[in-house]
Amino acid sequence: MRDELDTYTREFAPTDAQVNALVQDLNRARRARRKERSMRAWVWPALSVVAVAAAALLFILPGADSSSVRLRDLGGSATAPEQLGAVDLRIVVDRSGVIQRLEPGQPARLGDRIFFRVSASGERPVTVLVDGPEGRQTLSTFQMDGASFRDVPLGDDLLVWRFDRRGQYRFTASIDDAGRCAPGRCDQQVIDVR
Repeated sequence: MRDELDTYTREFAPTDAQVNALVQDLNRARRARRKERSMRAWVWPALSVVAVAAAALLFILPGADSSSVRLRDLGGSATAPEQLGAVDLRIVVDRSGVIQRLEPGQPARLGDRIFFRVSASGERPVTVLVDGPEGRQTLSTFQMDGASFRDVPLGDDLLVWRFDRRGQYRFTASIDDAGRCAPGRCDQQVIDVR
């Protein structure tokens, strides 16, 4: 029986070369599985980052014509400027990715980002200013093209304001020179930042 076992072992037992090839195949398969798992570990987070970036581009698109970028339906673009007066200012707030209209008198929080929409009758220059804890600043001056509402540009981008101090801010959209606020020629919105 011992002889039969030795004969069987010699005939069917793998050679050293076969054992080495089998070990190499197993190691290759193990490395491939590890690589596949590690790719899955970074692919989903990477896709999430790409999705968030794409969503952000819907609101701020550097280098784009500002008339093609809109904060869709967040300021009632259906109302004609003639029904509103000479100028109308709407403010939209971005709170951690949630966009909503900031109604007059509604407070804001530190870190909130706001966007501006303006309506003005006729084709004329419009100036958007802020009076806040740091004094008066002109944020943007641009030519209104008679559109119902227009997102306020800053160069080729949209004007974005981030609250970094507590206090009261008065935003003004004016069609007068130097941003004066004559009756019927400007619109103001006061925001308390808490």
